[in-house]
Amino acid sequence: MSERPTILVLLGCFRPGLQASGPNITWVRVATSLSDRYHFRFVTQADPGEPTGRWHVLAGCERIALRRGKFFVEGVVRLLRETPHDLLVSNGFFDPALTLPALLLKRMGLLQSSLLIAPRGEFAPPALKLKSARKRSYLRMVGMLGLLDRVFLQATDEQEAANIRAALSGARIVIGPNLRPLDLLPPFVAGPAGGPLRIAFLARIDNMKNLDWAVRMLGAADVPVVLDIYGPVTNQAYWEECQSAIAHLPNNVICQYHGAIAPDTVPETLARNDLMLLPTRGENFGHAIVDAFLAGTPALIADTTPWRGLTVAKAGADLPLNDVAPWIAFLRRFAAMTDQERLEWRAGARRFAEEQLAPETDRERLASCFEAAMAGNDGT
Repeated sequence: MSERPTILVLLGCFRPGLQASGPNITWVRVATSLSDRYHFRFVTQADPGEPTGRWHVLAGCERIALRRGKFFVEGVVRLLRETPHDLLVSNGFFDPALTLPALLLKRMGLLQSSLLIAPRGEFAPPALKLKSARKRSYLRMVGMLGLLDRVFLQATDEQEAANIRAALSGARIVIGPNLRPLDLLPPFVAGPAGGPLRIAFLARIDNMKNLDWAVRMLGAADVPVVLDIYGPVTNQAYWEECQSAIAHLPNNVICQYHGAIAPDTVPETLARNDLMLLPTRGENFGHAIVDAFLAGTPALIADTTPWRGLTVAKAGADLPLNDVAPWIAFLRRFAAMTDQERLEWRAGARRFAEEQLAPETDRERLASCFEAAMAGNDGT
């Protein structure tokens, strides 16, 4: 092993300049935080019009992009065999184009490095229910072929580890948390006195994030609201369902879609709002939720994330998805608050972030996760 081990990462996208998926955000921060210990190289799918097939430096890391298509898997396999590395990390357990080739190479003895798979919440029960038949078939195939022999899975906490064990008995799990620095608190711009609640929804437009549920819930509340939606559309059919729900909103709810936004604009965007709303079906971390806390914006979220006890902390609310009544009650309560009370909740959200995040401790724990995976490559 070299003095600074090389970690080769298979990732759907690596775009420091865009607000992309959670794994993208995670790896930008991991590469920045641990560049003194590891040499990170990224294999990703190409953006439209992007040159492919050559290594270049992006955000201080080496990256090579491959074009999705007939020969994509062939290109991935060739890169894995020709690129020296000490640890291979693949994001997404159910990815047939990136993770499956890595598993097959490892099983056939053609991949000498350690292999670590980061499911990023894919084994949470709500996530497993989406396209469940396809996922069950994939799990059966993986088990029958013994593709997880001498392979590690990364869980970000004990709850995710339990979810993985429930689906994959005997899985070799190492725990490595997400990394998140304590960003500077952005300035808050107060809205007009007596105006509607300003609410931000920040996530990709996908079934897991549950935007249609959020829209219908707001439509059932008798609270004046301005809902601003931020995030890329990753499921066009689902977005059409959401647009239909938006079209039927009552007059007390004004809804605007702004598309994806750059990461450096997220803190100020969230700070302009009274609440961040995300009734997600499941998160193993939830970067947008943490963005809200750091911006001093209380978060109204489902009880499907690691962030619990928000109401007691005056940082928002974490509520069940099987009953809309508590959500509406919280909105009414928040709408009736004085300006001073809302400022107290903004302070509570920021304080919650500062109490929950431990950047240096998490950095050491993640490095230990990588080291454990590399040390266990001999089958121990």
